[in-house]
Amino acid sequence: MSRNRLNGKHRRGRARKVKALQPAAKIIRWFGGPRAIAKICATSVTAPYRWQNPIELGGTGGLIPPRYHLKILKAADKYNIPFAPENFYKRRWRR
Repeated sequence: MSRNRLNGKHRRGRARKVKALQPAAKIIRWFGGPRAIAKICATSVTAPYRWQNPIELGGTGGLIPPRYHLKILKAADKYNIPFAPENFYKRRWRR
């Protein structure tokens, strides 16, 4: 049996489900999901999942790393997705 170490306690079975953090979750959804955004950013498929996790669990706290911003903006232009650079940081969404 596997044991996961979460918050200093051992748990058996599957790891707990974590709520996806914004704005990363919304941006990933706009572009068609984790696989699509991973292809756009030329990164592993697991990276978009990490962007949605809290920092305490090894994620980025809902922020997409700045090194991918330009690639995402170019893809938005290419695929006619209404996307403003402010959406990487703001809690209010402009579409």
